[in-house]
Amino acid sequence: MNDLLAHCKLGSAHAPLQIVPGEVVEGAEPATYPIFEHYLNKALASAMRERLQQWGTSYYDPNAEIETDAGVKVFKVYQPSLKLERDGNAEKVTLYLNCVMKSRVIRNVPLLEQFHRLKNQDKRNFEQFIGQQVVTVYDKKIYVVHRLDFENSANTLMVKGLNMSHTDYFKTKKHISLQSPDARPMIVCRGRHKQDIYFPPELVCSAELDNRVRQQLPKLCSFTPTAYSEGCDDTVKRFLIPGEQKSKGFEIFLFSYLLLRLS
Repeated sequence: MNDLLAHCKLGSAHAPLQIVPGEVVEGAEPATYPIFEHYLNKALASAMRERLQQWGTSYYDPNAEIETDAGVKVFKVYQPSLKLERDGNAEKVTLYLNCVMKSRVIRNVPLLEQFHRLKNQDKRNFEQFIGQQVVTVYDKKIYVVHRLDFENSANTLMVKGLNMSHTDYFKTKKHISLQSPDARPMIVCRGRHKQDIYFPPELVCSAELDNRVRQQLPKLCSFTPTAYSEGCDDTVKRFLIPGEQKSKGFEIFLFSYLLLRLS
């Protein structure tokens, strides 16, 4: 319902109503198919986010990585969507679930190791990393490098508002003991509201792939038809079974009800 309310706040002169079947409300009109379909996909996204990590408009299981000998990790990424289709001129409307499975490849070499490989430690040689996408090793979230902080390390840089160093923060909050707490530079990315987020270089990997890995992509990212089908069935459809969601919100309840009634 929150997603539908958000839609109605976009300047439209209408509001959503939760109506009991058979109830008549004066002035109430059914939502158009495009509006209702948009709402269904919002509910689908809510269901997917409960079990999977969002990656742009797609979703993946951060604990289901595929190890390779190419210095990268491969993840199966799912992009589901719902579509309402009318059967010809008939009144019957069918709800279709479409799922596209792709691959996401990230390097498993931390930036700290890449820094050590630089023959010349001149700061200008580190500029190549600014603007690159990086992924955190502990929760697989993606950020873009905004700048590099050569003045601080995880030991010296305090976390704003917590009165503890980044070394203590990751040990206390993330249960991660840094192996190189004095390493510099710190990686500075932008979070919500353009706030700076600092990462020790051992906790992020570059999402950029070198030419050697790119040549192996067809082999690393190919799936058999059976694996494709099983991946979508096991990872997407099973999360949409009524009662499988953690939340008790109206969105998930309505979505589960619609799957039973319209599929």
